Amino acid sequence: MKRPSNSLGNVPAEMAAAISTLRSLQCQNAEDAEALDYAVTTIETFVAVAIRVMRKSKPSKVRSAAMDVEIKSRLDGVEMVDGAA
Repeated sequence: MKRPSNSLGNVPAEMAAAISTLRSLQCQNAEDAEALDYAVTTIETFVAVAIRVMRKSKPSKVRSAAMDVEIKSRLDGVEMVDGAA
């Protein structure tokens, strides 16, 4: 029996756009508060879903995914919060 694949669709692109919006607005006086609110809401929704998925997953799978993210971040030179992954 083949396991169903989980397609994220354009979620990664939406997350990247939301993060980009937050970064571009963080040093300004939030001239476009609606765009900032939408970006924050997008990230909050994604995180809420991610937390539910993590709760239903085996701890070893969550640790493995966190390690993969940490390794990729280090290879890409992207700053991470210590202990987040």
